[in-house]
Amino acid sequence: EEIDILRWELDLDEIIGLNPRVVVPGHGNLGGVEVPRAILAYFREVRELVKGGELNEGVLTERLRASRASWE
Repeated sequence: EEIDILRWELDLDEIIGLNPRVVVPGHGNLGGVEVPRAILAYFREVRELVKGGELNEGVLTERLRASRASWE
């Protein structure tokens, strides 16, 4: 199943603009505005890594997991 990352990014920007005190994500812990900011940063990092085209899927997965080791 595919997701529309651009739509997600627009929605996350909108949530960030609301400056919520509490965010209840579908996965993970409760938090504040740092939750949508972290997800947005993740999407942008993936885009940049893929855009480079030098990483195979295994290396890409490894780098992303290493940069977000605390994520569930």
